[in-house]
Amino acid sequence: MTEEQAKVKQQTKRILNRFGRKRGNLIPVLQEVQGKLGYLPREAMLEIAEFLDMPEIDVYSVVTFYNQFRLNPPGR
Repeated sequence: MTEEQAKVKQQTKRILNRFGRKRGNLIPVLQEVQGKLGYLPREAMLEIAEFLDMPEIDVYSVVTFYNQFRLNPPGR
């Protein structure tokens, strides 16, 4: 795991711990993580899926359904 991946996991875990394990918190968690990181990296989505005990594809489906979420860092 790279240093950047470890940082993403750590920041995502901090956010998840504030929201709790309710699946209904998925969208607010995604919004918060994206607000912190600027986008939703795969590592963050994996961490979210594991924490909320749901398949990664379900998290990915929500992320790709709503156009407010970004899978890539914003351009400079």
